[in-house]
Amino acid sequence: MASRQTEIADAVRTELERYPVAVEFGYGGKHPFARITTTDGRRRRVTYPATPGCRRATDNAVAGVRKLMAELKIEPRRTDG
Repeated sequence: MASRQTEIADAVRTELERYPVAVEFGYGGKHPFARITTTDGRRRRVTYPATPGCRRATDNAVAGVRKLMAELKIEPRRTDG
């Protein structure tokens, strides 16, 4: 089980693995972030809390990733299995 400090980062990482994007994690200001680079070179940042207070914080971070992917019109990779 992940520590409380990495719970949100792990959830964001797992969600982003579904998409054809490059991801770098960093820390700037008060919050950590995931820097997303699309295949056509667009870059965006998604920030998330460093320490989750509850399950809702993790859910909100994952929802933020999904919203950004929708705004960028990036579909998840197909899994033909």
